[in-house]
Amino acid sequence: TVKPGTVTFKATNDGQALHNLEIEGDGVEEELPQDLQPGDSGELTVDLEPGTYEMYCPVSNHAELGMEGEVTVEE
Repeated sequence: TVKPGTVTFKATNDGQALHNLEIEGDGVEEELPQDLQPGDSGELTVDLEPGTYEMYCPVSNHAELGMEGEVTVEE
């Protein structure tokens, strides 16, 4: 759960495969500008209004494999 406004998500690929991070919902659809190689890190900054957003790895079928979650934005 985060407060409304500008939120920065820091992602580190601790795995052995290519990954990314996407935030989607309430008119927002943003992802890291490039995929993360194993060992790489990145930051995704988005402006979020109150609501619930999906966060997931958009690479291949990773979301279906469980690489997903939710972010709740509230005061």
